[in-house]
Amino acid sequence: LMVVAAIATRWGWQVDPGGTTKTVWVELSVGAVCEDGAVFVDPTAGTHRRFAPEPPDGVVDELLRRGARGVVPGEVAIGMPAEYLAVAHEVVALHHGRLRLELNKNSVAVVPVGSDKGRGMRLALEHLGLGAVPVLAIGDASNDLPMFRAATTAAAVSNADDAVVAAGIELAGMPCGEGVAEIVRAYLAAASRTDQRAMTDTTPSSTRTS
Repeated sequence: LMVVAAIATRWGWQVDPGGTTKTVWVELSVGAVCEDGAVFVDPTAGTHRRFAPEPPDGVVDELLRRGARGVVPGEVAIGMPAEYLAVAHEVVALHHGRLRLELNKNSVAVVPVGSDKGRGMRLALEHLGLGAVPVLAIGDASNDLPMFRAATTAAAVSNADDAVVAAGIELAGMPCGEGVAEIVRAYLAAASRTDQRAMTDTTPSSTRTS
């Protein structure tokens, strides 16, 4: 399991046994790709690895000066409520070619050009020596689309954004965590059937039962 999220790494990754947020998943994961693909967190080693450069100096100050509130600077990405999208556009325009915007439901992030969840996921898997393994990607928002494209199999929960639906991503019948569980169960069941067929195909005919 790898968590690929827009969560700022500065928020920390302490496991909350009674919580419902993504932080609880890290206890089971091999790592977390944070800040829309810009930072990889290894919860076991307690280390961070940046896949993108830090933002230019003064970006956070400029966002605040222009009226943005709820600004959350991470190691690389800078998040804020989506109501400040226009302000974020203005600031990103000052750094043309270096920064871009990433929408995620009710929030928007300023991220480096070239950084996204798909790139971050691929780099993290390569870093872990898992670059050749098949990948099931599960998401719900438009910023998950690069991750879907980079995965072997992609699926979304039923309450996914319109952009995800328009992209033709297969949807679960249930929303949120229930949808994730539904997708994982279906994926594992299909993988089990494939393994069983492969075993049957490689078994000598003389040893098969009729």
